[in-house]
Amino acid sequence: MDDCIRLYMPKSDLSYDERENLLTQGTSNFCYNLIWTGAKSSCISLSSLPTSIRKWRQASEQRPEGLSSADTPLGSLMAWVPVLLPYAKAPGLLPAPLPSETSILESTTVFRDDVSHHRVVAVGSHFIAKHGKGVIELEGQVLLFLEHHLKACSQVPKLYAMYRIPSTGHMCLIMQRMPGETLDSLWPGLSEFEKSEVCTKLKELFTLIRDIPAPPLYGSVDGSRFDHYLFYSRERDREICGPFDSEEQFNGALVKRLRFDWARMGRHSFRADFYERNLGKTLAGHRPVFSHSDLQRKNVVVLRDASRGFEVSLIDFEEAGWFPTYWEYFTALQGVSWDDDWAEQIEKILDPWINEAVLMAMVHKDLIF
Repeated sequence: MDDCIRLYMPKSDLSYDERENLLTQGTSNFCYNLIWTGAKSSCISLSSLPTSIRKWRQASEQRPEGLSSADTPLGSLMAWVPVLLPYAKAPGLLPAPLPSETSILESTTVFRDDVSHHRVVAVGSHFIAKHGKGVIELEGQVLLFLEHHLKACSQVPKLYAMYRIPSTGHMCLIMQRMPGETLDSLWPGLSEFEKSEVCTKLKELFTLIRDIPAPPLYGSVDGSRFDHYLFYSRERDREICGPFDSEEQFNGALVKRLRFDWARMGRHSFRADFYERNLGKTLAGHRPVFSHSDLQRKNVVVLRDASRGFEVSLIDFEEAGWFPTYWEYFTALQGVSWDDDWAEQIEKILDPWINEAVLMAMVHKDLIF
């Protein structure tokens, strides 16, 4: 067993033989965990694992004397496992009985109902329900991941249940309703001192989540592909969707996505040639960190407390994952409307990565428009 690692995968729509084939190909349509949540396990040679996971295991085995396995990157990975669906917290951990399908579908307190097939509603004072064709399981898994790593943190909503609605087949996330108002509605009425206080609280929260031990890969929290629009591939091409062992591969995915889009129109992308030559000159040396990927004021909930000042919460983690260190700043700037001081305030929350953000804004424009 010295040259083997036992891998366990959550159950999925794939048969055991299909999942076994994915394993031996080193494909990451599964989770690298040492806690079994399915019916079978697989022991495969380390040589057939993706490079990042082999390095991770080797680093864990070479831990300094006095550290336990839980103190190593692999130990951190072993500590959390994605749940199987349907999922629900034990009744004793809920603030009230879970809302019914009828109460969710008929709720009139609607926060979002858009063309991207996301409907977000409040059900009573305790619950937020997010459902629709565009809602993904990964967002729920992210919330559970954060709850595991940030046990004492009350600034990220808890996931209470996750399942497919029987009548529609759409994914439904039942989450904690965070008290307060969104920062975008409060911002115009805040004083400079109040804005500074809110940003200080946000900086503390982002520091906390960015300090979560990261794996040596760029991808989703479960070690699988990105579910982010910049890395979209209908064919789920791993060279576009990830996960990636290196920042060079991460950059290459953006180039390949651009080439593919132009090739569908029967044209060569000279922009892709430019990025292939130059991305690595600026986008290099950035380790993976956990990133929310959508810091906008609409995703920050603020509660005014007479004794404790402002309390802030962060919501909407559907684009979160392991990204390069500059990514959080870049994506935050993408949401700036440039009609007030929000861009300046972002620099008080996150370390600015100006060169990276400017270059990535060019890439973003070419991929989206």
